[in-house]
Amino acid sequence: MAERIKGQETEILLIKDNVQQDSLRAVESFDVEFQLDVTSVGFLGELADRKDETFTGVAGSLSLQLEDKGVFKFVDEIVQRAQSRTPGVQVNAKASFSFPNGDRPRFMFFDLRFSAIPFSFGGRTEHGTMKLDFECSSYKLLGA
Repeated sequence: MAERIKGQETEILLIKDNVQQDSLRAVESFDVEFQLDVTSVGFLGELADRKDETFTGVAGSLSLQLEDKGVFKFVDEIVQRAQSRTPGVQVNAKASFSFPNGDRPRFMFFDLRFSAIPFSFGGRTEHGTMKLDFECSSYKLLGA
């Protein structure tokens, strides 16, 4: 039987300018997609197209609950970067996966870029959440 993992064995950390962002630790969900384009070329005398692929980057999203005011400071710094007011801000993400056999592969995603950042308050008794949709050009697999 395969050793599968659940979300409880997955840790997502956001790192801004080499400092872990503790305000952004209450992650509810995390999705990542390694984006590839497939191209097809047909040649005379062949019955099927030849295929090739190109890596075009990484896209993903995470949803997290609002734990303290640091969340708002983080968003403001991202907006300031987008307005070229604080161009030095760099955000990386690390996703760690702890398997029952002790394996712990990790992905590092470098220089994340964000699209719209919505906040949501679903009702009087629900926790506030924020969603971060991101893209980046490079990643590194560690510990595999």
